[in-house]
Amino acid sequence: MVLSNSKLLDSLGVGILLASVGLKEWFFQATMKIARKTDSSVLKANAWHHRVDALTAIVALVDHLEEQERP
Repeated sequence: MVLSNSKLLDSLGVGILLASVGLKEWFFQATMKIARKTDSSVLKANAWHHRVDALTAIVALVDHLEEQERP
């Protein structure tokens, strides 16, 4: 049995990527809220870093799902 083809590992990978997208977007929202209240450009930059991480996780998720469809 090849572990990389295991449905359990594929499902686990999808779950981790979805959790990553959700958490990073939540981090963006929470950090941006504080950045606006405090008028902090550093916190705004950090919030955008979280958003970029979420978008990167979406790309990884799409790639992972496409990989599952390949023969």
